[in-house]
Amino acid sequence: MFKPLRVCAALLSVVLVGATVPAQAVGPGIAPVLFIGVFTGAGPVLTLGQEALSSVGFGNSEERAKAEEAAKTADWATAKRVSVKLEDDMISPAWLRLKSGTPYILELENTDGDSGSIRAADFFANASTDASPILGMVRTGAEEKREIRVIAFEKGVYDMDMGLFSTAWGILGKIEVY
Repeated sequence: MFKPLRVCAALLSVVLVGATVPAQAVGPGIAPVLFIGVFTGAGPVLTLGQEALSSVGFGNSEERAKAEEAAKTADWATAKRVSVKLEDDMISPAWLRLKSGTPYILELENTDGDSGSIRAADFFANASTDASPILGMVRTGAEEKREIRVIAFEKGVYDMDMGLFSTAWGILGKIEVY
């Protein structure tokens, strides 16, 4: 499916970087970081840094071991199911409310003609999941339905979006763990 907002964002990035940052003025890899800060008001620069740090997850290995054991012993047949729809660069529902320590099966449904993702780095770093998120992002294929088993442990409200370009127009949702 054609995504005009993504195309516009990509074109704008080329224009901004090419027009504002001379190639000889920066070292390799600096221009994209400057672009992200200029294009999105520095939001994703901070988010990307948090993702890299939070990929470590729980504060210590003992907490991680408890979380993994809880996931192994959870009764997934009685787990609560939560439907999450990815469509037209939006996540629905935009607010997920999950009880700490309770097993959930997130039923992701991507109705778009291209791949999609949910990025919630801090949430995935502090939860036990079978999804193996990469830098806090879980991907789905085009027109794909996918189930993710998750148990959230760390109470809080976590940002959720669909990746780098979605943050250009704001955070798309929240995950509340109570």
